[in-house]
Amino acid sequence: ALVYRSRSEVRVATRAASAERLLAPGETALWAESRLGLGISEPAALGAAYLLGGAGDGFTAGSGAEALPGIHVPVGDPRDRETAMRFVLELDGWRLLRLTPSAGMTSWRVHGDWPQPAFHGPFRPAIEETGEDGFVAQWQVPEAAVALPRAFRGTGPLAGLDALAVGVELVPPMDLYRTIERGAKLGLMVIALTFG
Repeated sequence: ALVYRSRSEVRVATRAASAERLLAPGETALWAESRLGLGISEPAALGAAYLLGGAGDGFTAGSGAEALPGIHVPVGDPRDRETAMRFVLELDGWRLLRLTPSAGMTSWRVHGDWPQPAFHGPFRPAIEETGEDGFVAQWQVPEAAVALPRAFRGTGPLAGLDALAVGVELVPPMDLYRTIERGAKLGLMVIALTFG
């Protein structure tokens, strides 16, 4: 059952000079083969993904060299780009929407009309507002708070990312009628067991 439909605008700023410092002796960066990879744990949830501003040739689904399920797009040499890449991601899902902070500074703002969300993850939202009209949550996670390597090498899956994920769970609301009904049934059961 569909619970949410999300539309996210994502901004990615690359720092090519910082990446060059991460190269091991004898390694060479293949800048022309740069690509943006976005891991999605449930690729079937993807409604659409498209770049804004015409960078790259478009997204393709697949696992990529890092065994990262999700979507990937070739972006060319990031040293030739003066502005950040922006793209839109649309997801359909059920119950849980999470993000793993893995940038220099991850800022993620989520809002919706769900009245009773629960917030998860090792980092609490910097802004957390809930009410009958919905919720707003915003996470600000600096790179120093996330124990991830600065560079990923190899072809194995990226272990440990799930434990760092923050997000929102859309908890089904409990109405007053059902709460009273369950309490009355439990009370009758206790009376029956006591005198039965």
